[in-house]
Parts: sequence; C-alpha cells; structure tokens
Amino acid sequence: MNRFVLVTGVFLYYLAWLLLPIFDIENTLPGFPLPSIYAVICPVVLLLTGLFCVVSFLGILVLYSGSTDKKSRKMKSS
Repeated sequence: MNRFVLVTGVFLYYLAWLLLPIFDIENTLPGFPLPSIYAVICPVVLLLTGLFCVVSFLGILVLYSGSTDKKSRKMKSS
C-alpha cells in the first residue's frame, strides 16, 4: 500500500510536469525546477540506454555462443 501511494505520487508529479506548457504555467510554479521538455527527453534517453544495454548483451551472447559451437565441433571431429 505504501509503495502504491509513492508510485502514484511520482506519476502525478511527472504528469503535472509534462502538462505544464499546455496550461501556460511553466514558469510560475517553484516545485518544477526544470523545463517541461526534460519530462520528454529523460524517459526517451532512459529507454534508448536500456535498449542499447539489452541489445548489446544479446549480441555478446550470440557472439560467444557461436564461438563455443565452433570449438565443440573441432573437438568432436578430432
């Protein structure tokens, strides 16, 4: 229950931060120190970073699994 309240509060803060330019009150509220464009840029950068890490990890797995297959084939043929 406590975690739900915290996550809901963070989501509502983010949603208000994202919608500030629509209501033209971006520079009047002191609770939002950064411009609202960062509400869009931050999640995009986090998603791209996470996607890069996942794809890199999978690529490394594919590369190493291919090299172990070649080694095992050489061992079986010998």
